[in-house]
Amino acid sequence: MYWYECDESITVNGGLVKNAEKITPLPDWHHAVDTGIVDSRSAYLHLLRERCISSSFEGIRSQYTSGEWMLFKQIGMLSEIDTSVSRLIETLLEWDQVMTAQTAHTLHPEKTKGYLREIASRGDTSSLVAEQIIGFEEIRRQLLHDISKMAKERMPNCSALLGPIVAARLVCEAGGLHALSMLPSSTIQVLGARTGLFSHIKNKTAPPKHGIIYQHKRVHAAKRAVRGKVARTLAARVSIASKIDYYRKELDPECIAVSDRRLLIASGQVDTS
Repeated sequence: MYWYECDESITVNGGLVKNAEKITPLPDWHHAVDTGIVDSRSAYLHLLRERCISSSFEGIRSQYTSGEWMLFKQIGMLSEIDTSVSRLIETLLEWDQVMTAQTAHTLHPEKTKGYLREIASRGDTSSLVAEQIIGFEEIRRQLLHDISKMAKERMPNCSALLGPIVAARLVCEAGGLHALSMLPSSTIQVLGARTGLFSHIKNKTAPPKHGIIYQHKRVHAAKRAVRGKVARTLAARVSIASKIDYYRKELDPECIAVSDRRLLIASGQVDTS
């Protein structure tokens, strides 16, 4: 059966038509005319075009409605909010220093929140900006909740090992859970360290020892002398955890327990002698 006699979706790649039954070469348009499917070559090409466009839209729709793509967009939104809020707070504090002739404020999270509430209560234009920033913080909390919930459902082992937010960032940076599960641990270790990697290639600086996984408490809290070792160990365990998540889709407590012990050993907190 040729593609135009089948109601199922098709894809065209390198002159081949793929449907649910098999992959066949594109038939000559004369066959479609002879069988009465179309009445001319232009009608055949129009039908082929319409079916290919329909197939493409269906593929795009299935990707963008999947939970993984939703996770990508949520992580992207979280990053945009973090960047925007940081810039807005910096500009607002500079504005307020000029207006009130106060000294520079330390951007400590807790102190900044209190200062924003103080500005928001003044009733002037700056208070409107402060109110918007506070509103973004509420949106950010809800985003973190949604991302954590989805990450724990879709990548339980990576979430248990890295924390759901770091796991979600790593999966998005890799291009998906399947893509992450196929990467070697050496690549996982430096995912997200583009600037350092390009600097190493271009300027021959020291190569980066870690990327996104630096956000894990075991890595950034490790002593500088063993931080690279901890990052390598964590990346190796993430490589295993991502494969379990993709192929088995269930939490493996033994994998997490082994990972925690190996991280403790790498950081020097457990004596193996």
